[in-house]
Amino acid sequence: MILWKSHLTVSWFTQLFSTVAYVAFEIGLLLYPWPPDFIYVWVPLLLFLIGSWYFTQKNISRIKGDFILLNGNRIQWKLHEWQITKRPWISRFGARITLTSILNKKQITLWVAFDSMTENEWRNFSQLLMQYPDI
Repeated sequence: MILWKSHLTVSWFTQLFSTVAYVAFEIGLLLYPWPPDFIYVWVPLLLFLIGSWYFTQKNISRIKGDFILLNGNRIQWKLHEWQITKRPWISRFGARITLTSILNKKQITLWVAFDSMTENEWRNFSQLLMQYPDI
């Protein structure tokens, strides 16, 4: 039985927070007083940070689509059924949910941000998640 259903959109707040964090690390890396012969250390670190920022933004933009909360601590997302395996961590900015695939037992951690749905949907969703494991 469907307890709750929503269409998730890309969270602009999560993308902005991630970008600000990466920019802070990159500025710190650039402002650190490196010796001149350490260019072979800080340039690859800078490139690694830029690359990881790109893949983080790509992963954040993948969290969209129909999201359905079902009875029995199950979630249907991306046409796949998942089981909630740990108590969800809920804050005012979002919910961190640990899911295990019912099909192949793959485990993922999903961040559902508060701005990826309407305010009423977020309120209902977080209230339902607080009832874990009795969902």
